[in-house]
Amino acid sequence: MSDIKRFQVSERMSQCVVHGNTVYTAGQVAHSAQGAPVADQTRAILAQIDE
Repeated sequence: MSDIKRFQVSERMSQCVVHGNTVYTAGQVAHSAQGAPVADQTRAILAQIDE
């Protein structure tokens, strides 16, 4: 069984949770690509996560 790892934890939630090979994120928005097509917004969010 995989361990659950939490990052940037607060009383209510974690910004990131890793369980097995899956990463769950919260609160990621594409400020730099606002109004852009969804593909551009997705690239912007994934770049933020990589940072």
